[in-house]
Amino acid sequence: MPALLKGGDHGLDRTDCLCKQTRPSGLPAPQQSSQEAWQALAQSYVAIPRLARIIRELQASPENEILEQEGVNLAQIFYETTIDPNFLSEASSLGHLWEVPTTLGHLADVIPTSYGFKSRKLAALLVMYWMSRLLICGLVDKIISVVPSEAEFFGARVEAEDRYLATEVLKMVQYGFTISSDMDSGTVRIQQLQVLSSLQIAFGAWYRMEKRATATMKGSSEGRERKIERAIFMKRLCLDLGNGFMRGMQLPIMTMGSLEATSEVFAGGPLVQCDLAEI
Repeated sequence: MPALLKGGDHGLDRTDCLCKQTRPSGLPAPQQSSQEAWQALAQSYVAIPRLARIIRELQASPENEILEQEGVNLAQIFYETTIDPNFLSEASSLGHLWEVPTTLGHLADVIPTSYGFKSRKLAALLVMYWMSRLLICGLVDKIISVVPSEAEFFGARVEAEDRYLATEVLKMVQYGFTISSDMDSGTVRIQQLQVLSSLQIAFGAWYRMEKRATATMKGSSEGRERKIERAIFMKRLCLDLGNGFMRGMQLPIMTMGSLEATSEVFAGGPLVQCDLAEI
């Protein structure tokens, strides 16, 4: 994430890392090794800052056709990197993942069930995957705004996935607040930082939903208003839940404005000073 916030490429990124693939492998099935899982995720994760940089440069030089094609190609490859649709059901059937009633009062009305995990390693993998996909959705959304012709390729599926993943992140919050007797203070902090980071990125999905609903003239005004109200409510929820973790770790609280500015940076927008907690 530091490279993304600073506007440069990741130090481990290689320009040919993804370009030779037509459909990069997604998150491995539960029976695969942890090493294979981390490698598959890291390959995309380290290249995300490159796409953000390209989009930022493309906005500054919209007539640069080579840059445009590079950004479009990378965005398409990124978006085709998707989770095995059977992953969650397989993990559940193997007893690695399950749903439990949400008991956090301020969250239960919105997310009635939350995730439980057999291992913290699986939870960390899912957090990393959802964060990567949400970042990619934000970058694709920006590509569509810069190169409108790409809307036909991506269609409405990006918006739908963006909202879905942001909701999935909320199902991780209760896990973040759950502390078992075998956890030392360092483990607790890492677990909470993982969920906090995912909330900070999920905020961007609702921010994008609000921006799209505000800008469009499609549909009824009542429908647009409902979307805007929903987006603002979910932004506030992500902010409040995130600040709950921040206060517990004695970190500076976030504001709506700071998270909106950070969401723009993550999507290839203007660089600003962002002070986010790091895992």
